[in-house]
Amino acid sequence: MHRAFEKFGKIVSAKVSLDRHHKTKGFGYIQFETAEQAKKAISEMNGTTIPSGEVLSVTEYRPSEKLNSRHGSNFTNLYVKNFPRPEFDENNLMEVFSKYGEIDSAVVMRDTNQQSKGFGFVSFKDPSCA
Repeated sequence: MHRAFEKFGKIVSAKVSLDRHHKTKGFGYIQFETAEQAKKAISEMNGTTIPSGEVLSVTEYRPSEKLNSRHGSNFTNLYVKNFPRPEFDENNLMEVFSKYGEIDSAVVMRDTNQQSKGFGFVSFKDPSCA
């Protein structure tokens, strides 16, 4: 998804929604750096056919006011999932996210055998980095 949309501008975040078996649910979200980039992506990608033969439906998404008020703009913690098991550790998590700012802590959740569960948390010092 990232490769298909990066031609329209800088992607701030991209997420394909996955089920508990790590299979795509058939939708995802992309946040561009500017509204103009997003509008161009919608204009050019909506209705296009992808290699699987499915037709893309690309539309604008705005979180509800309830969601915005619940999270606000001062959050510093990220929930991160779908990384490799068991080799992906806290050092890898720090490496991936440190380019966005100073990290307060990073943790990979582990099972009773100390194997990664495939998700973890990153806490930034500054909300703007999160």
